[in-house]
Amino acid sequence: MWLVALSALAAAAMGDVALDIAVDKGVPDAQLEEHEDLGFLTAWASLGLAVFQSWFYAKKTESRGLGWMMLLATLGVLGLILTTALFGGELVYQLGVNVG
Repeated sequence: MWLVALSALAAAAMGDVALDIAVDKGVPDAQLEEHEDLGFLTAWASLGLAVFQSWFYAKKTESRGLGWMMLLATLGVLGLILTTALFGGELVYQLGVNVG
């Protein structure tokens, strides 16, 4: 999960650079901002989950309730990743943002 969190933070930072380039090229801000917000939400949620999982494993807690909660949180982060990717794909493939 730490690799996911660090990758998400790096992707959000690079996306911030791409946002500046797209704005300079005259792309409307509305859809860019929505993708940017999702990207940062995904990055911070994955970082929070990595911290939670590290704590969970350090405590060696045997609670099934916490295990299920961790599974649901992981699926939630996965959903955020997929949603953010979908919005980014629409920016590139439908609007041609930063292509060519």
